[in-house]
This record gives sequence, structure tokens and C-alpha cells, in this order.
Amino acid sequence: METFILLRAGIRHKKGAFWSIVVLMFIITFSITAIISVNGNIKSNLEHAMAEADVGDVVAFVWATPGNADMVSKIRENAQVDRLREEEALTATSITINGKNSTNHTLLQRYVPGTFQYPVFNESRNGFEKSPSPLAKGEIFVPLSYASLYNCKVGSSLVVKTNAGENVFRIKGFIQEPFVGAYFIGIKSLFITEDDYSELKARVDSETEAVQLLLDYRLLHIFQADSSELTVPQFKKQLHAETGFLDYSFATLLKEDSIRYSQIFTKIGAGILTAFVILLFLIVIIIIGHSISTGIEMDSVNIGVLKSQGFTKGKLRQVLTLQYLSAQLIGAVMGNLAAIPLIKWLGRIFQPITGMLATADVAVVKSWGMSLAILLLGSLFVFGKTARVGAITPLRAIAGDREPIYFDSRLNLAVTKRGLDALIAFRQFTSDKKQYAALLIIVGILVYFMISMTLLTQSMTPQSVRESYGNFQSDVALTLNNRFTLDQTAALEEEIGKLSPVKSSLYTANFYLTVDGSEYHTTLYNDPTKIKSVTKGRAPLYDNEIVVTEVLAGELGKALGDTVTISYRSGKADYLISGYYESMNDVGRSLAMSLAGGERIYPMKAQEGHIQLAKPDEKEAVISMLNDRFGTVLTSKDAEDGMDVDLISTALDGVTMFIFAVSVVFAFVVVFMVCNRTFLKERPNIGIYKAMGFTSVRLRLQFALRFLLISAMGSVIGILASGMLSNRMISTLLRSLGITNFKASYTLFSLFFPAMLIGLCFFVFAYLASAKIKHVTPKELIVE
Repeated sequence: METFILLRAGIRHKKGAFWSIVVLMFIITFSITAIISVNGNIKSNLEHAMAEADVGDVVAFVWATPGNADMVSKIRENAQVDRLREEEALTATSITINGKNSTNHTLLQRYVPGTFQYPVFNESRNGFEKSPSPLAKGEIFVPLSYASLYNCKVGSSLVVKTNAGENVFRIKGFIQEPFVGAYFIGIKSLFITEDDYSELKARVDSETEAVQLLLDYRLLHIFQADSSELTVPQFKKQLHAETGFLDYSFATLLKEDSIRYSQIFTKIGAGILTAFVILLFLIVIIIIGHSISTGIEMDSVNIGVLKSQGFTKGKLRQVLTLQYLSAQLIGAVMGNLAAIPLIKWLGRIFQPITGMLATADVAVVKSWGMSLAILLLGSLFVFGKTARVGAITPLRAIAGDREPIYFDSRLNLAVTKRGLDALIAFRQFTSDKKQYAALLIIVGILVYFMISMTLLTQSMTPQSVRESYGNFQSDVALTLNNRFTLDQTAALEEEIGKLSPVKSSLYTANFYLTVDGSEYHTTLYNDPTKIKSVTKGRAPLYDNEIVVTEVLAGELGKALGDTVTISYRSGKADYLISGYYESMNDVGRSLAMSLAGGERIYPMKAQEGHIQLAKPDEKEAVISMLNDRFGTVLTSKDAEDGMDVDLISTALDGVTMFIFAVSVVFAFVVVFMVCNRTFLKERPNIGIYKAMGFTSVRLRLQFALRFLLISAMGSVIGILASGMLSNRMISTLLRSLGITNFKASYTLFSLFFPAMLIGLCFFVFAYLASAKIKHVTPKELIVE
């Protein structure tokens, strides 16, 4: 009972600090529960949907040629293979959706009523149609991500171009396709009726066709045997060594990689927020420590009285620990409950990215496990921090023996009439540096993370993202067919020069090549010196050199100067790793070389051209001229019609806004707590100031100036920490996307806007929190 009475009295006496801790813990557990639950829901939904769709552990996209039959038989008979399922598919290389050119590798597959395993979203996209009507001729099902990629809807047109004419389809509905339906996966599966499929198959192009618009493929769903002890990547590598199936494939995709790609952006967002929450928890620990230290100092007389009445040091520490634990527990419970609507909302936000129906299940075990871990750490810290209670004796406390805290600093400046308010604010800060040291660290942490997020959002521009995918900064994009040769570039650019000088040009190709037995995305350049973001070593200047990402180098177990064996179809050659570069293709598992280097193993031709004009205003005229004069070997279009990366910028902006908003809330709670403590300690001083003629408004401004000074000094700490740590932290967070050497471009805005925002918040919040000064009168000095 005595513990309960003291606990209740302590909470009532310090209700401001108590509810401040509740709010801070609420924000932390609220965020953690949402992060854990949303990621868990997406992963479990993907795994369940892939099981329903019977997706293989390894899926190979192979050319439908007569020579494949022997290879397929070898796969079926392999001891490591449980079973093999084949699907037919047509690949269309020129598709327009809602008037926008497709940037995906598009597969057209048969829709078979009764066996169609992909659910169709309802009109609101918050569930599935229970009994969707079957496709009719001329209708098509597309994955949900198309709604964001191409801004289309039910009823929009989709045009498949072939050398025999165009086939126009009407989008019947959006489906949940878990394997390649996610926003960031470059392959997409669409479904059409049997009649439409047969009609298109009759138009498949031969390999000798100059422009291959329609190709025949097979999807091999390969299931690993339960008895196999290999990892899936090892299984794929050994299977290729025994069957050579990668030589027949234009690409392969592991089921586990598909899940990872579908989650890639949600995991990056979760990683950013998790790092932020960890720093917030550090801030909470600092605040609790500050609250305990000042509380013990201010309550030393009461603690001494309680000791004189028989309360032991252990009992008092127990009461203080329970007091802070209660605040943390209430905040944790509220945060976990309040996260439920956030989980549902975030799920809907990520639904267009993952292509999966959002669910609002709460990861109760994991989220409460994390919450309990936070409570345990917080309680241990509180218990350790309350050890100072043992130093207080009844005699010393009753005598009022406290440490001097007023104007005891060597940094004191003379107080003069000019700048009086600012000088007093500075003296108040320097006279109690220990109290404000925690605030400096808190401001530094908030400003550091806000600067880091500003740098990230500023760096992830549409152009930088496109370049990370191997696209060159250009005004005009060229799609080159089999008739185009690099010998024609001189004549091509000469004609362009009549309308606008060519500022720069680059010709590239993209293939999946087998490197040391595993398949990886490869970009080939006619001029490899223009490869972007070589971070170490140099570009591949000779035809036997390549550059790889650090992610791929780690996966291959190779380093600069090492040799790898690269093969494609029947060709094979050794290459030297001349450097590291950055690329987001296949989340960093990629390499690059010259076109001449690719021709060592196979006659690879340029597939794309990137033209940058000295006069961008002439872009439309150049595009029209190229299509008229060179239409037999290429198709020209506006380079900005390529990859849609607005969703990346929008999502990053959302995460940044959330972090800024939470930082402002934390600033408010911190200032409120500290102001309350400071007001109680300095109440006699305030009475003295009023007796000398200072008004309440002037004293409140002094209070606010003191916190503005603290925020300015803390911001300097945050800016310095950003210079030392931001690049490293962001590189770690973005490694799963393939960015391993992030280089921030600092601007005055990125550095000073977060600092100014926190400074403004501290000034305003301190002024508002100091409203109690109005109620202090000089008469209180008589009582003292």
C-alpha cells in the first residue's frame, strides 16, 4: 500500500513529465507496430498468393525453339528437381497502355475459365470480386500495378503492335498477380482469351525479322525437391551446370527474389523509419534521464524526509522505476491499439507498389515483443539512474544543502543594458549546462536525421533514378532494331545536327548473361567511359573488362582485378573486373561492359540510343525527323516518356513529412518537459526579475531565447554529425536497392531548413510553455 500511495502521489505531482513520457512511448510503439505488421502482412500475402498460383522456386523465361526439348527433359529428370510446370507465353515488345508506351517486358498468356488462379480486384480495390465474369474476345486482365504505372483504369485501351497490324484490347479488370505483378519488377504478365492468343501466335516473328514485335516463349516453373539440401541460388547454379538451361533463357527469376523485389520499397521505408525510431528511443532515454536527475535534485528534501520515516533506498528506487514504467506501459498499449488504422492505411498506400490486396492484421507477437523489450530497457535504465537517491541523507536534505546552480560558469559574460535579454538568456544557459546538455544532444539527433532525409529526397530525383537504372541523361530516346548498326550513328547524328547540335550521345543494350554459372543483368555501352557512378577502379576500357556493383562482387566472392567467366548461348569468355559502379538494376545485382566486349561471346547489337541536344527546344522536330528518315532502323520518342518514377519520389516525400512531423511533436514534448522543470527551479528568480521591473512578456521572451540558443548549438552538432554519418547511414539503408556508395549533394536548404524549423519550434514552444510566468508575483519572495 505504501508503494502504491507514493506511486500515485509521484504521478500526480509530476503529471507533466508522466504524460510526456506516455506521448513519446506512444509514438515509438505506434510506429514500430505499424512497420512490423505492414511488412509481415505483405510477405505472408505474397507467399500465400504464390502458393495458390503454383509458382516454381525457379522460373525460367526461355525461347520456344525446337532445341529446348532436350534441355527440358534434362530438367525433369534431374535428381534435385521435384517437378516442372510449363506455361506458354507471347512476348510483345511494343505495347501502348492508355496512350503511354510500356517500359516492361510484357508476357501475354492464356486466360482459361475455371482454372484461372488470379483473383480480380473489385471496383473499390479493397477486395476481390466473388464471381468475376469471364473475359470476352478483345478484353484483357492486367496486374494492379498498371493503374499506377500507366494511369489506366477499367475500360482503358491497351494496344499490342505486331508486324501484321495492331490488336486493340479493353482492360476488363485488375488482377492480383504475385510473381511479377509488383511495381518495380520489369516483367509483367497479362491475360487474354484463347481466341486472341491464337490470333496473336499466328503473328509471331521469326529471328530474321528486322523488328521483332512478337516472340514465342515458355515459362518453366521449376520446383526444388524437398530432399535437396542446397539453397535456391545454389540449386539454380547446379541445375544450369547439369542442364545448361540458362543458355536457353532470356531471364530467370527466383520466387524468393520476386518476394524481395515486391517488398523492396516497403522495406526501404521500414528501414528508414526503424532507424528513426531507434534514435527516438535514444531521445526518450535522454529525456527520462534528464527528468530523473532534475527530479531527484528538486525533491531532495522530500526524499530525505521519506528516508527519515524508514523508507529504504531500494523502496524509493522501486517507486521511481514503477512511475516511469507505468508511463511507458500506458504509451505502449495506446500505441499498439492506435496502430491498427495506420496499418490499414499504409497497406492501401503500398498496395499499388506490391500489387497485393492490403490486409490489416496486427503482428501481435512481434510488435508486443519489441514493445516489451523497449519497456525492459527503459526500466533498467531508470533503475540505474535512480542510484543517486542513495546519496541523499535525511540530515543533508532537511538542512537544504543543495549544489550551487546559479551563475557558476567560467563562460559568463558581463550583463549590460545593450542586449540585456539575450545576455541573461545566455547566462541562464551557461549557469546550468548539465541540465541543457541533454537538450543539445536531442536537437542534434533530430536535426541530423531531418538533414539526412532531406538529402535523400533531394538526391532521388527522376533523372538520378533513371541513371541508376542505366539510362543516360537525354532528350531523345531511340529504340533500335536488328537492322541498325553503330556505323550508322555518324549519319544519324549529322542529320540531327542540322536541327540542333548533339551535346552527347550513347548507345546501349541490355542482356542477362551467365557469370560464373549464375545469371545477371548486364548493360553494354558503345562508349563505356560514360558509365555513371564508377565508385572504385575505372570504366572497362578494353573488350575483356567489366565493372560490377559491390553487391554483385560480394555475391560472386570477387574483387577488383579478379577474373570471371561470362557466357551467353554458345559463347563464353573470361573478363577482368576493372572497377565497381552503382546500379539499381535487379537491386544492384548487375554488371556493365562495352558492346565490343559483349561481341566476344555473341553478336550483340545496340538496342537503345540516348541523344542529348544542345537545343532541347528542337526535341519534337528531331523526333519527327528521325522517325521519317530512319524509321526502317529505329523508333524515336521523347526520353521523358520512359520509366515512371513519380511513385518513388512521392513515397520518399511521405516518409520525410512523417519524420519532420514526429520531430516537431518530439520538440514540443521535450520543450514542455524541460520548461516545466526549469520554471519550478527558477520561480524565485522570476519573482526577483519582476520585482526589478521585468514584464511577463519580456521574461517569456528570455525563456524562448534561451531555448533558441540551445537549438542553434544543437543544430551545429546535427550538421556536423550529418557531414560525418549521413552518407554512410543512407548507403546502409539503400543497399537493398543496390546503392552502396551514396554521395549527398549538400545545399543551403538541406542544411539549414531542418535547423531553422527546429529552432523556430523551440522558440515558439518555449514561449507558449512559459505562460505560467504570468502568475508569478514579487509577493512570493516574502514567502521564500
